Amino acid sequence: MFASTNPKQPFYVANQVEVSATSQKVLTYLYQPLIGALGVGLYLTLVNEYDSVPFNSDYRTLYQLQEQTNSNLKNLFDSLHYLEATGLVKTFVGNNPALGDVIIFRLQPIPTAAEFFKTFLLSSLLLERVGEVAYERLVKEFTPRRFMGLKNAHEVTSAFFDVFRLNEQAAINPPEQVTQAVKKVEAGNKRVLKVGKTDIRIDWEYLRMQLEAYHVDGGEVVNKRRDISQIIQFYQLSEIEFAQLAVKTLSPGEDKLDIKAIQKLANSEYGTSRTRNSVRRQIKSQEEDYVLPTALNKTDKEILLEVENKATVAYLYDLKSRLGGMVTGDEKRVTFVLRDKYGFTDPLINLIVYACLSEYPTLSMKYAETTANDWLREKTLTPVKALARIRERQKGKQRRPYFYNKKKSTTSDGVDWDKKAQQQAQEKTQHTKMSHEEMDEIFNNFEKKE
Repeated sequence: MFASTNPKQPFYVANQVEVSATSQKVLTYLYQPLIGALGVGLYLTLVNEYDSVPFNSDYRTLYQLQEQTNSNLKNLFDSLHYLEATGLVKTFVGNNPALGDVIIFRLQPIPTAAEFFKTFLLSSLLLERVGEVAYERLVKEFTPRRFMGLKNAHEVTSAFFDVFRLNEQAAINPPEQVTQAVKKVEAGNKRVLKVGKTDIRIDWEYLRMQLEAYHVDGGEVVNKRRDISQIIQFYQLSEIEFAQLAVKTLSPGEDKLDIKAIQKLANSEYGTSRTRNSVRRQIKSQEEDYVLPTALNKTDKEILLEVENKATVAYLYDLKSRLGGMVTGDEKRVTFVLRDKYGFTDPLINLIVYACLSEYPTLSMKYAETTANDWLREKTLTPVKALARIRERQKGKQRRPYFYNKKKSTTSDGVDWDKKAQQQAQEKTQHTKMSHEEMDEIFNNFEKKE
C-alpha cells in the first residue's frame, strides 16, 4: 500500500466521473459503512478535482487535499486505501520532469446497487459491518418497486409490426453489421467490479469434484465461478471448506448452489471466527504469570482466585446469589457469547460479569461488550490488569457499588461509604440552612434596590 508523508507532494485526477443522485445514494447507503464518512468525502472531493489539461501551475498538493477534507495525512491515506480496496479508486505514481513524483488518481464510476450486491466481497463485508437487520433493510431499500395494479390489468400495447414495416429477410436473418454491433456493445457493457487484489488460487477441478461427491451439478461451479471466487477470497476458505459450507445449505434432492445462503452461512461461521481469533491473539500476546502481586489487598486476591477457579455460569450464579438476585436466560447467554463468539477466557469473562454487576443490577450484552471493548483498547487482558481497571473505574465514578452489605457499614479501598454519605448529607444541610437574620438582611437589601 502506498502512502506519502510529504504534504507538498503534487497529485492530479486523471479522469472525470459523473455522480448522479442515484449514485450518491449508493455511495452513502452502501459504501459509507465500508469506507467511512471521510472516505465518502475524499471520493467526492477527488471527483471535483478533475482537470482535463493539468498544467504544472495547476497541480494540487496533498496539503490542499488535507484542508478540503479536514484530516491529517495518515487518516487521508487510510481512507484512500479503503477506496482502493472497494474498487472506487486506482492510484498510480508518475514522474514529472519539473515536479518529480506525482500521485495520479483514476476514479472508478460508482456501481449500481445491483452490481454492489452481486459483488459478494462487498456485500458480505456490508453484512458483517451493519448486521443482519440493517442489511435486510438496505436490500429492501434498493429492491425495485413494482406497481401492484398491473397484476389484473390487460395489456393493449402496440406490437412492432403493427407500427413499423421491415424487410422480411432482415427480420428473419439480421444483417452482418447488426450482429457485429451486438457483440461490440455487449463486450463494452459487461462490467465486473474488482475489489482489491486476490491472492488465493482456487483449484476449480478439485472444488467441482468435492461438490459432485455431494451430488451437486458440476456445471454450477462453472456458472457461479465468480460468486464462488468472491466468497472464498473474502473468507479465506479452502476448496474443502467451501464445499462443506455449500453442503449445509442444500435440501434433500437439490443439486444447485444457493449463493445467498452460502454467503450468510459463511458470515455466520467464518466472519465471527475472525473476531474471535483477533481477540484470542490479543489475549495471548498479554499472557503473564498469574502470580498475585503483594500490593493487592486481601479482597482483590480472593476475587482473582475465585474468577480463575470457577466456570463462568457457576460464578454468575454465586455472584447473583450473594446479591439476592436471580440469573436470567439472557444473562447466561452473555457469558456464552463472550466465550464462543468473542473468544474471551473464563477468568476475563468472570471479571466482566463482576465489573457489570458492580454498576448495574443485571448483566446485559450492551454493558458486557462495552467493558470488553474498553479492556481491548486499554490492553488490560489479564485478570490482574482487568481488576486494576475495574478499581480505577470505580474510583473515577465515586459511587457506591452494588456489592455491599446493607446491614453493616462497608468499606472499599479505605472508603466508608455509609459514613461518607452521612457527611455529604450534613454538608448539604449546613450549606442550604439559613438563619432568620440572614434572610431579613437579604429582603432588606432587595427592598433598597427596588
